[in-house]
Amino acid sequence: MDGGSAVATWLRSYRRALAEHPSLIPLLTEQTMTAGSVLRGYDRVAALLGGAGFPEDQVMLWVSVLDSYALGAAFDLAAPAEVWRVDRGDTPVLDAALRAAPRGRARADAAFQLGLEALLAGMRSRLPGRPD
Repeated sequence: MDGGSAVATWLRSYRRALAEHPSLIPLLTEQTMTAGSVLRGYDRVAALLGGAGFPEDQVMLWVSVLDSYALGAAFDLAAPAEVWRVDRGDTPVLDAALRAAPRGRARADAAFQLGLEALLAGMRSRLPGRPD
């Protein structure tokens, strides 16, 4: 997808800004966006998506997908270093996965990058005219 790196750059900076101010996230999700600077930012993303070849009727759907991903990733970045604690012995698979995974910020960053790569690959696969 042309513009994939620009979308990735936007998502990284949006995630970082939201994580620095997590109390803003409810404000962004509970009211209609009217601020010119916010709308101009979304307009740039919409232009990237349209320029990449997504049909006009899908552009806002993809903007919503990207927005949801950034909001969730920002919450994850702002989460405590220990998100899950298992100590009862009744979750052996989760316990093993937690021992194998990076912790704290490293886990949040690795999860974001993994999801970002999957999201962009999925978006590329959905571009019109792309061979199956």
